[in-house]
Amino acid sequence: MARETLQVEQAYDSARGRAVAHLDSAAMDSLGVERGDAITLEGDDQTVVTVERQRADDKAVEAVRIGGFTRQNAGVEPEESVDIEPVATAEADTVTVRPATPQCCPIDTSHAAQVTNKLFDTPMLTGERRWVMVGPQEPFGVVVGSWRPLEVVETDPERAVVITHSTDLTIESAIDDVDEGGTASDVETWERLRETVFERDGRTCRNCGIDLDVGSVTLEAHFVVTPQHGGVVAPDNVVTLCRECHSAAHQHVTTPLV
Repeated sequence: MARETLQVEQAYDSARGRAVAHLDSAAMDSLGVERGDAITLEGDDQTVVTVERQRADDKAVEAVRIGGFTRQNAGVEPEESVDIEPVATAEADTVTVRPATPQCCPIDTSHAAQVTNKLFDTPMLTGERRWVMVGPQEPFGVVVGSWRPLEVVETDPERAVVITHSTDLTIESAIDDVDEGGTASDVETWERLRETVFERDGRTCRNCGIDLDVGSVTLEAHFVVTPQHGGVVAPDNVVTLCRECHSAAHQHVTTPLV
């Protein structure tokens, strides 16, 4: 099977968050791949991505352009080398994923259709991560929040697969049967932690003061310091916010305190 070793370069802005790799024509010809085919990238780890053609005005040669999320999956950094091979994918009958880190508004089974649409035709392997933007929406369908990592727990068949609209996608909980207070998946259930925080805060937004008795207010729980940045998963690090203030907090417009 054809194989290439290329230097890793930063992705184009348009590829941010996507599982794609941009190659020049010479590399594509050597690998025997076309735009839309799948390839594996192997550094310290391995990931599978979709091939895109490098821009005509791109001066990088003997290089592959991949984004930060893809580099994490492959275990490489910019200017390091990665081994590349073509790979055949199958349509996934079933895929099971779960949030890879605790999140303010956890992705759960209610988001299965959204996640399927976000990951449609995206190649994946068991054990790697895919990032999706799922959450509250502003007008015109713009999603508020940040990229959220999902771990691919299991696929059927057990090989490189792509999600289709007929794929049965299951979303598992990331925070079951663990103790409160650490920095990873560390509360018995997210729902219990949320309820504790809502009760403590009198079911009132700690930023603007609005409560559930006013109109159709939606209250949400927000990590003051995210677990990804060392924040503990405990009530002392979670605050009640309305949806609007929660959106502002993720855009760093406000800084709520517990």
